[in-house]
Parts: sequence; structure tokens; C-alpha cells
Amino acid sequence: MNENKNLVVFDLETTGLDKEVDQIIQFSAVKVDKSFKIIDKLDYLIEPDGNYEITIQAYVKHHIHPDNLKGKPHLADVADNIIDFFGDCDILTYNGMSFDIPFLIKALLRVGKKISFVNRKIYDSYLEERRRHGLTLEDTYKRYNEGKDMEDNGLTAHNALSDVMATLNIFEHQQSECPVEDEKLVSEDNIIVSKLFNNTNQYCFNVGKYKNLPVSYIATFDQGYLHWCVEKASFLDTTKNFIKAYIK
Repeated sequence: MNENKNLVVFDLETTGLDKEVDQIIQFSAVKVDKSFKIIDKLDYLIEPDGNYEITIQAYVKHHIHPDNLKGKPHLADVADNIIDFFGDCDILTYNGMSFDIPFLIKALLRVGKKISFVNRKIYDSYLEERRRHGLTLEDTYKRYNEGKDMEDNGLTAHNALSDVMATLNIFEHQQSECPVEDEKLVSEDNIIVSKLFNNTNQYCFNVGKYKNLPVSYIATFDQGYLHWCVEKASFLDTTKNFIKAYIK
């Protein structure tokens, strides 16, 4: 962890899991210093734009009903506050590399705002815990807190702010055991991710016909696919720029 920068821990609750069409309905974050002391907090319920539905699967997890969102600010109203809150801080999430980060980036782009996470240190307690133990947020929290679950300590699973506090708790315990490695983000829409391939971590496609195969490997026999990714696919610029390096 970079001792010269503060750390922002954030979590989203959404209408569903589709980053292209679903919307954010809760954004929560805390900012902590190098000793994990909370120095700032942001917590918004957000009313989605237009006609929308909250999927049953999402509602069962977060229990946020459309009635809870009436009269709340829209994302466009609070987007600048969210971006400013991140500043140049490092980032901590729980499964944010695959969901919260790309979801937030795309949601902000839809309201004409832009944020980048590429040149930051990013920690993902879910990935770290999966590497160590392979457990869910609730189970991980219980194991690190002497058998007490989140509810025992006044937290509610799948409430964004409670999940933020649980994630921070887990990260503090992980750091006390051994330093947590930051994740290398090269593709802000999660199209390219670091995966184990032939016993080494390599940057692989996370979607499409070459899912789970390294970009470097695809470049050896299908340059046409890489051209399509750069010239026609609706990927973010960070993804396209990464792929361009492999085009001959």
C-alpha cells in the first residue's frame, strides 16, 4: 500500500448486473489514511433515469425498492462529487475489478463524465481472499472477526455502506498478515484481465470467442480479430490501446 496516498473504499448497488443497461442505485465510499482512519465518507441513494426495473436477483441481495429512490438525486447530479471524492487516491474494493470499477466507469460515461483508474494502485479484497481462501464477503468477514457475522457487528450484507465497512475490516486484517498486492488494471471495461494461463499470469480476453486466451497468443494467428477489437468493437479506449500494442 502506498503510504503517501489515501485509500478510497467503494461499493455499488445496482438495478442489475448488465453494465450496458443497468444503473447505479447506491454509491457508498469511505476515504482512509495510511493507518486506516476514516477521514471522509460519501453515501448516496440514486434514482435511475427514465423507466427502469430492479431485477429480482438484485432486489433479493440489496432490498432497495424503487419507492426508496423517489426524489433522490440522479447520477448526473452527483457525478462530479463522486469523481472529486476519488481524487488521486488508491482504490480498495471487494470484487471491484470485475464489477464495480467497469460499472462505475460506464455509468459515468453515459452522463458525460469520465474517470480513470489505470494509473492508481487498486486492491481487491475479493481477489486477494480468493487467492488465499476462496470465500464470500460474509464468510470472510466472519472468519476475520472471531466467528461473528456482519449482523452481529451492526452491518447488513449487500447494503453498499455496510459492505464498504466490511471490506475495509477485511483489508486491515489482510494487511496485518502480509502486504496485499495491488491489481494491474489495463482494461477499464474488464475486457482484458490477468488470468492464470500455462501456470503464469497473462493478460487474457474475458469475453468473446477467445475468452480466457492471452492477447499475446491471439496476436500470433488472428490479427484480424485484434483489428476488429480496435476498429469496430465498443470497447473503452484503455482496452483498445492495450490491444493496439499487439497489432503488427
